[in-house]
Amino acid sequence: MNSSGYSGRRRRRGQSLVEIALALPIFLICLGGIIEAARITATRAALQRVANTAANFGTSTLVDQQIPTVSDISTKIREAAMPPLAKSDIVIDVVNTDYNVNDLRSLRIRLTYEMELIVPIISTLLGGSGGTREVAAVAILPYQGNLPSSSDDAGQIPDEEEEEEDPPAEETPPQFTIQDNGRIVANEELDLTMTALGEDATCRKGNKDKDTSVYGGYRVNGYGDWIEMNGGSTLSGGEELEVTAFPADSYVEFQGKSVLQGCANTIYQSGESDPQVVVIRDGESLPDVPAFTAGTGLQDYLSAYVDTSTGKAVLGEGQALVLYEFEVDAGDAAADFQDLALLIEWSK
Repeated sequence: MNSSGYSGRRRRRGQSLVEIALALPIFLICLGGIIEAARITATRAALQRVANTAANFGTSTLVDQQIPTVSDISTKIREAAMPPLAKSDIVIDVVNTDYNVNDLRSLRIRLTYEMELIVPIISTLLGGSGGTREVAAVAILPYQGNLPSSSDDAGQIPDEEEEEEDPPAEETPPQFTIQDNGRIVANEELDLTMTALGEDATCRKGNKDKDTSVYGGYRVNGYGDWIEMNGGSTLSGGEELEVTAFPADSYVEFQGKSVLQGCANTIYQSGESDPQVVVIRDGESLPDVPAFTAGTGLQDYLSAYVDTSTGKAVLGEGQALVLYEFEVDAGDAAADFQDLALLIEWSK
């Protein structure tokens, strides 16, 4: 009898047993994992079908202009639950989610289910505990329009009164329009107030600059006598002239005069596209002119009505400025547009 051959066969059988002993647990774990993964997938699919059923129920309820309650949704979920789900083990969470895209809002239904695993070690490998695995499914129920408030202790989603959107504010037309030629047109029946902000007109007589007498007034629609401010007396600043119920769609022109015996008297009026008269409303730039000799600059002269950082007028909705240059041409370096300044105010 060949004893060496016999002992060799025994060693090979022993080696095979050891290999089987080492590989079998790994094989069983893999097999158990495949089985549990299939069960988890089937459970999650069943849970998602239930969640979708609840969402469809909610949608059909909303079509009838009714907001479903948590109790209604829970009942529908448990009715739809089928094996492998145990109806009593489904945890239901209904949450309002407020997002606003095209005025859409939503009701979020989240279902969770603790399923028991056949192979407890798989629970540990999959991050679970106690031989169970939590499976979840989510469904979103969209709302168009008003969002119901969060569910209360009784599980009811209470209605909220639908908030009516405020109609868009109608754009208010301007009270007056300044035409390109300098005429000011009242767009509705308004009261008019003219205020002389100041005057600094001079005339060169001999070798000296002499102060002139300055007057101001207005007329309507280009005809009739000029109505003078201060009763026809000279202006020095602060004088006012009020006109009530100025007719709608009528235009007004403003006149300024500089008078001194021995000098050429000058008269300029708005509404004739005359560069010697500038009409300015809120947000428009003042003439970019330097101060004459050592005098005050135009922005400082009108500091109460101008943003000195931008050089633009800061006026009310119904206000405008009328500035005159009497002594020199508007394009002359000596022009400062401080010879007469009028504040025009429209009001209802």
